[in-house]
Amino acid sequence: MDQLMGAARAPVARRRPCRAARGAAAALLLALAGCATDEVNAPPVAVAGFDQRVEMPADGPAEAFLDATASFDPDGDPIEVRWAVLRAPSGLTLLGDARTAEVPRLELTVPGLYIFELVVTDGVDTSAPDHVNVLVARPAQSP
Repeated sequence: MDQLMGAARAPVARRRPCRAARGAAAALLLALAGCATDEVNAPPVAVAGFDQRVEMPADGPAEAFLDATASFDPDGDPIEVRWAVLRAPSGLTLLGDARTAEVPRLELTVPGLYIFELVVTDGVDTSAPDHVNVLVARPAQSP
């Protein structure tokens, strides 16, 4: 736009934005690297989705999916998710990829209330936790 207006402007030296440094030594290293350390990082927001009710089939486990895809970082930084089990009737433990997947698939073998906690991080800050309930109902009895 400056060229269209005929204005001449000297190039502006810009400092690379970096996240706030923690400690004097870290701030010094970032300053030497040409980083601006006055930028404030906003923490990410965890969104664990809606509570669910699933019915236990007569021939196998109930299937449920957790969903962290609505979680976000206000600064646009990439986020990592972490799921945890807060309550489960069978002592359920999330293993491997289920702990860090955005949409983990669960096979729940015991009826009852399961409560899951989601936190997300942007590498600097961690979100406040969000929770989702999954109620696994016994199969309907036929008369």
